[in-house]
Amino acid sequence: MEKKFFENREEPKQEVIFDKTKGTLLLEVDKNKLGVEALRDEAIARNLNEKNTFHLTVIGSDTAEKIVKSLAGHSGDEIAAVLFKIEDLARKVKWNVDLKPEFYYVTKEYNDASSEDPEQLIKEMRESIIQIADANGIAEFYDELKNLTGLEFELPMPHVTLFTNSTRPDKKLRGIGIYSREEFQEMNPIKIEV
Repeated sequence: MEKKFFENREEPKQEVIFDKTKGTLLLEVDKNKLGVEALRDEAIARNLNEKNTFHLTVIGSDTAEKIVKSLAGHSGDEIAAVLFKIEDLARKVKWNVDLKPEFYYVTKEYNDASSEDPEQLIKEMRESIIQIADANGIAEFYDELKNLTGLEFELPMPHVTLFTNSTRPDKKLRGIGIYSREEFQEMNPIKIEV
């Protein structure tokens, strides 16, 4: 890894939000730097809701689950130690999120277990408007994450969810997990001109 991402580090431009119980990692993004206002009419026309908070996902729930699953059989202390190392690594990176004036409408279907009956699957359709970004440090972070966990990961596609909705009212503000550029292309994204 290039030393520039770790040596003489300054405070990150984006706040690092690491969930110690799930292992997810987010970078907070300032709403004022996003294209929320430029997309408001488009969101209203598509019946989408503005997100409460804005972030770029570095480690999403699927990736975090893969990491935690790989630690099955380890003690709680050992799992906590690995998660601590991941958080420490994340806080050492000089993150810089560069937001692009590029927006897409995407949809994704889910089949999640019911909270009342885990055997029953509930179909859900989510839709979102996202803004594309570059995340300085993400490739280097994933190289180190691979060294730390011994696992292979695809690089996530940097983006910020601006507006979203779901056929399930309890998930109407949940974004769509986009774990790679390949997966993004499979969603047949619709570019929004502003």
